[in-house]
Amino acid sequence: MNTLHLRSWTLRLASVAAGVLAVGCFAIPAAYASPGDLSFVGCTGLLPDCTSTNPVDALTGAAAVAVTPDGMNMYVASQTTFAISHFTLDLAGNTTYAGCTGEHPGCTPISPLVPLASVSALAVSPDGKHLFVTHFQYPSTLGSGVSEFTIDAAGNLTFDGCYGYPSGCTPFGTGQELDDADAVAVTRDGKNLYVASLSGSISHFIIGPDNNLIYSGCIGNGTKGCSEDTNSGLTPSGLAVTPDGKNLYASSYNGMVTHFGIDTAGNLTYADCNGNSAGCTPISPGGALSLARGVLVSPDGRNVYASAAHAVTHFRLGGTGSLYFAGCTGDVTGCHATTPVAALDGFNAALATTYDGAHLYVTSNQGSEVSRFGVDSAGNLNYLGCTGELTGCGGTTVIHALDGADGLAVAPNDAHLYVAGGSGNDVSDFTIAGFSSLACPATPG
Repeated sequence: MNTLHLRSWTLRLASVAAGVLAVGCFAIPAAYASPGDLSFVGCTGLLPDCTSTNPVDALTGAAAVAVTPDGMNMYVASQTTFAISHFTLDLAGNTTYAGCTGEHPGCTPISPLVPLASVSALAVSPDGKHLFVTHFQYPSTLGSGVSEFTIDAAGNLTFDGCYGYPSGCTPFGTGQELDDADAVAVTRDGKNLYVASLSGSISHFIIGPDNNLIYSGCIGNGTKGCSEDTNSGLTPSGLAVTPDGKNLYASSYNGMVTHFGIDTAGNLTYADCNGNSAGCTPISPGGALSLARGVLVSPDGRNVYASAAHAVTHFRLGGTGSLYFAGCTGDVTGCHATTPVAALDGFNAALATTYDGAHLYVTSNQGSEVSRFGVDSAGNLNYLGCTGELTGCGGTTVIHALDGADGLAVAPNDAHLYVAGGSGNDVSDFTIAGFSSLACPATPG
């Protein structure tokens, strides 16, 4: 059994005080904590009390976070430095900074030099061998595109090229498809990649046998060269694909979640939408999806969660992938309230779930904190509290570690949560109670 199966080795603890035997290794519970609770381990970045990097400002403007499926490597994109930082992770999930790649002085340069201008999103291929990166700057000629990196056995990145219209990238289409590229998603079979552009379109790339990208068209509103969908409000800011690869969901800043069907070739067809744009199925309260940013499909493929400026909205999936509003939590009249009230206020809210689907985490850049939810068997959310600087949240030992909290990722063994601090210029590491790291190495096989 290889390290890709680490998460199947880690069992949820029946009690935080009880030991669990897992494949010959004892799980290590977090004492005196409820399942899903976060404990701050430390941070890496520019803050005086964080572990430093080389160059020291490599994590300035830290935004997106991604972890490889084997749980051995983590990547953090920085919008200000135009770079991607690499961390190695040990079996316990602890981080060690291993360098950066990009045009920032002190990082390994990209050749040919391509501007990773304002890196917005990261996605690791299911086999853990490639990293896909979106970068946005309007117009597209200044830096918008999608780049691809090979991940070697040690987790180091090698630039394979980019697609778009910055100098040095492979051009395609009309040149407008990737304007303001803001999100990326890969199907679980590793055959299709989708890129959302705030300009109003979603582009589809086929991932070839050598993991090279082949442009296969786009769908959108008014974007030259794209097929039109039937809703005029598409401004996609987040993407999520169901585990079976048959449905894609796009959150939009104008307050909706759009559903697309995916055919056997990976092509998108508009299906329906939920929200307050014309032609969508309305939800109540309508403000729950205002400035929707993140979208996430539950691991079992039965629920979708969308984060917005003041709330998290829960949808259940129908048999055809259509969404059915199931409630909301946040600072919007008609939603379930949180304590503190403003815990879910924040424009760049990102979502992550444990691999068993029992816990959901959401960042707030406004409150500089991360909120946690319990998830029941029907997918319903139960707000459990927050960690960060907002009054009423539990604190961290490094006061500003979660300033501008943005991207986040859960380790494949569910034992750690990693959060990028866009204003703190760092990445924080938390352990998750009720889950454990293996006390012995994985058995090769």
